[in-house]
Amino acid sequence: MTLYVRPIEVAERAKLLRMESEGGEIQRRVQVILLSGQRQQVQDIAVAVRLHPINVRKWIGRFNRIGPEGLRERQSPGRPRKFDDLVRLEIERVARELGRTSLNKIRQAVIEQGVVDDISLEEIRIILNSRGVHWS
Repeated sequence: MTLYVRPIEVAERAKLLRMESEGGEIQRRVQVILLSGQRQQVQDIAVAVRLHPINVRKWIGRFNRIGPEGLRERQSPGRPRKFDDLVRLEIERVARELGRTSLNKIRQAVIEQGVVDDISLEEIRIILNSRGVHWS
C-alpha cells in the first residue's frame, strides 16, 4: 500500500511554504509533504530528502492527522521530577548551611529537618550540581 499526504488546503500550503523558509529539519519535513503531495512515493522522497523511509511515513502521517503544526518536534514528556523547586531550594539551603561535607550528611540533615521523607545520594548530587553547590 502506498502512502500519500492528504489533499493540502490553500492555507496549509501557504503555512508550509513559510515553515520551509525556517530551514533545518522543518524544511526537510515540509519537503516530504510537498513531494508526497506531488504523488512521489515514500522511497523516492526518502532518497531526495535523505531521511529513512520510516521517518518519511511518520511525517506524512503526522501531517495527515494534525496538519502543518504536526511537523514541529514535540517535547518528550520524560520522567516527572521527584522533587519540586521548593524542595530543591531547601536541599540547597541545607547543603550551604552545612558547608563542605559529605552527601551522606546532607542527606541525613534534609531528612531530619523534614525537607523530604527519603532521598538518594545520587538525587542530592544531581540537585546540588544543577545549583552549583559543591561538597567534599
